[in-house]
Amino acid sequence: MAIDSTLQHEYDSFGPWLLEIKQAQDIPLVFVDYFQLTDEILLALKVPRPIERRDARPGQVLYDGIVCLYDREVKILHLEQQQVLVESVCYKDIVTIQDVRDLLMGELRIQTDHRSYSIPYNMVSQEMVDQVVHILRKKYICSDILIKLEDESFPNVELPLLFKNALNKLRANEKLSLLAYQPNMVLEGNSSDDYERFENIYNNYTLYCSLFLSAEREIVVISSNKPVKRRIEVDNSYILSYIPYSQLRDMQIEKDRRFIGLRHLQLKFGHQNLEFMLDQNTTRKIRVHVLDRVH
Repeated sequence: MAIDSTLQHEYDSFGPWLLEIKQAQDIPLVFVDYFQLTDEILLALKVPRPIERRDARPGQVLYDGIVCLYDREVKILHLEQQQVLVESVCYKDIVTIQDVRDLLMGELRIQTDHRSYSIPYNMVSQEMVDQVVHILRKKYICSDILIKLEDESFPNVELPLLFKNALNKLRANEKLSLLAYQPNMVLEGNSSDDYERFENIYNNYTLYCSLFLSAEREIVVISSNKPVKRRIEVDNSYILSYIPYSQLRDMQIEKDRRFIGLRHLQLKFGHQNLEFMLDQNTTRKIRVHVLDRVH
């Protein structure tokens, strides 16, 4: 039985990567009745299903969604229980963007005050995701708040290679200043229980480093996907968080119950928040140099 040329094209181009939709033939068949290419589109991508290429067959549903960026909004089409759902997100409603990167896989998180959208991707698609993030950051600022950047000098510290590469890439494309640097810190437990004290000493729990940066209209954070690690754990992931100053509403600081000197810093955006784990000194710097300027 002959295979439809559109299905064959969809199968031939399929892989674990994001693909740009440039022509009608690129639209996955399952979404063809819900999506149309127009001149208003800035960028449109199709998101593959988590299927191994060797297990894929022509005619299968090979794509889970479409992400389409327009001048004023993002449209997200996705499958849910074999039904196509279409959602629109205005740029002005986006409160944070997070790009989570591991060795092979990544996840782009777009957060509004009421909903979080997750776009998984293979690291082969990193440059494509960079384009999406660039457009989102350009469009989602809806305030004239402008922070005067301080001296661009950065401390001469040993950063993990992934952090260093991410920082260098950011600084190559925009002006940034350092708000606070959280160095690695060996954590000391506050329990008097002998077993818990032994466990803390044996595991040698460490708070992993993070960088808090300021662009003119955003806070940019480079942090670990798992901020507290045991000595035997290796983490090859990091998160790039983008936080518009105009969306910050409040800040909350709580002491950690298990480790001495560890703080949970929550940056709040209405109903949503982002949490970072820091020492007392770094927490104080962020509050003084960021939130006090905005409010």
